[in-house]
Amino acid sequence: MTFLDKFFDLAKNPAQVFADMISKKEVRTAIWGYVIGALSLMMMCGIEGGGTISVFWLFMGFVGFLIFNLGLGFFFAASAHLFLELTTGKGNAVGLFILLGLSEFTKALLVAFALMASAIPQLAAIRWLIVIAILILQLMFILFMMQRVYGLGKIRSFFALAISVIPSAVFFFAAGFALISFIFWLILK
Repeated sequence: MTFLDKFFDLAKNPAQVFADMISKKEVRTAIWGYVIGALSLMMMCGIEGGGTISVFWLFMGFVGFLIFNLGLGFFFAASAHLFLELTTGKGNAVGLFILLGLSEFTKALLVAFALMASAIPQLAAIRWLIVIAILILQLMFILFMMQRVYGLGKIRSFFALAISVIPSAVFFFAAGFALISFIFWLILK
C-alpha cells in the first residue's frame, strides 16, 4: 500500500487505520510523531526567536523535548493501561503509546502559527491561547481515538487519561527535585 493510499484511508476511516496500526504495533510511526512534536515545538521557538537562538540550543532543546515527550508518553501509556486493565479489561500499553505518539502530529500546527505570527505580529498577543487550543485539540484526538479503537465511553476514556497524569506527574516532579538537589549538592559540596 502506498503512502497516498494510506492517507486516503486515514481520511475515510481514521479509527480503522489507527486500529490497524495498533494491531500491527507500528511503534516506528509513533516515534516519528514524537519527533515531529518536539521538532515543531523547537521550530516555533526558533521562528519566534527571529534567529537569536543558536543551532546548538535548538538541537539541545529538540533532544530535551523529545526525551521528555517519549518519557511522558511512556508513563501515560503505562498508567492509563493499568487503569483500563483494572476497570474494563480493555487495555493495550503499546497501542496507547502509539496513539499518544500519533497525537503529537497536531503540534505541527504550532509551526504554522509561528509563521503566521511572524507575518502578522498582532497574533503574538494570543500565543498562549493558541498553544492551549492546540493542546486541547491533541487531548480531543486522544480521547476520540481511545473511544473508537477500544470501544470505551467518553467519560471512561477521559478518566483513564486524567488518572494516568498522577503517577507521571509524581515521577517528573521527583526527578526534577532529584536533579535540583544534585545540582545544589555539586555547588555546595
